[in-house]
Amino acid sequence: MKMLTLLMILMLGMLTTSNEEDNNTVTENCYVMNLDSAEKLEKMTYSSLFSKAGIIVLEDTDESLLGKVDKIEFLDNYLYVLEKRRGLFLFDKQGKFVRKIGNKGNGPGEYVSPDDITVDKVNKKIYILDSNQRVLKYSSTGAYENSFRLENDATRSNYIQYSENALYTNLYTFDKSRSRFLLSKVNIANGKRTSFQLDASQYNKGWNELFSTDQHTFISVPAGNPKFMQIFMDTIFEITPKGIKPYIAFQSKSLVTKKDMEAQMAQYDMSNPRVISKICDGLAKAKKIYSIYDYWETDKYVHLNYQVEMYGYTALYNKKTNVTSVMTGFSDDLFYTDKAETKLVFKTATFDKDRIYCIGMNDGFTKDILLKNIEKGGISSRIEGADKLKTLTEDSNPIIIYYEFKK
Repeated sequence: MKMLTLLMILMLGMLTTSNEEDNNTVTENCYVMNLDSAEKLEKMTYSSLFSKAGIIVLEDTDESLLGKVDKIEFLDNYLYVLEKRRGLFLFDKQGKFVRKIGNKGNGPGEYVSPDDITVDKVNKKIYILDSNQRVLKYSSTGAYENSFRLENDATRSNYIQYSENALYTNLYTFDKSRSRFLLSKVNIANGKRTSFQLDASQYNKGWNELFSTDQHTFISVPAGNPKFMQIFMDTIFEITPKGIKPYIAFQSKSLVTKKDMEAQMAQYDMSNPRVISKICDGLAKAKKIYSIYDYWETDKYVHLNYQVEMYGYTALYNKKTNVTSVMTGFSDDLFYTDKAETKLVFKTATFDKDRIYCIGMNDGFTKDILLKNIEKGGISSRIEGADKLKTLTEDSNPIIIYYEFKK
């Protein structure tokens, strides 16, 4: 297949935001990425950005069997692994199982079905957002401390982020006659929502439905402010001590517009949970750009992906040179060998100052491909932890695949 490649220039520009009902959105400069200033560029290799790859095999005991990994977070020497159906599991950084945090139930320290987790790295606390809209707080070692219920006046949240002694949640509003905000700040002591930001009509092209993708809306940054984004937004926002401010804005004639969304939503029954996939299909056929994903950031680079029709594009912005390169993807020459039949692109789950962390063998399809590549010598013997590849079977837990940044 002929390679589709692009080159785009990232400019520092002005983007102002305003909301009559929102006193916490900051009007400041932000980066403006014009996707239409594009030229062709060859694919890059992983070895041009990363020094090495490795794996962490999550120990599979009777107490730590995982069907899949929905989210991972790091704190000190611990790895927190969330599976929404089963709960939160604590491993060390080598993948050895330590304990399960909390249990299923309705008692103190118990949850029904956790939707999301966030970590307070300063005070070393873990917060779980349960599907029943309770927030449970634990110590870093898993000791239960307290909980509270979110203040939900015809609203619901399923993602959570800690920042500067407060919690932030995404927001779905059932009452369509009122303002429908995307983000709320929550009092960390009692669950009261203290402010609301980013009206969906203005910032998410009118989309504020309960049904969406599994894309996480918050991005934890190791040495900086958390980021916030949703599927139809054309701006990545930053959660700062002074308020919410735009961080990177995207410009293109192909970006999905509010008019596009209104036309799509008018065609379907919006109470149908499958409506999101139908709308995405319609936008793809119209060659619209939406859903920025797979974001990671270092002192030097900002990385993200986006899709047009069936083609995925990778954008890599160099902060030192103010240049963004865009290509159809990277060639993973660190993890795979020439014997690999199918080279999966692993989705970034989280990142720190040293590495990005991805999840492998997270479903039957990817597990089958990875095991076949191991059998045929398609995985490099030079990756850290390569000796553990021989221990993997169809019954193994998902694995963590990491790539270490070049210094």
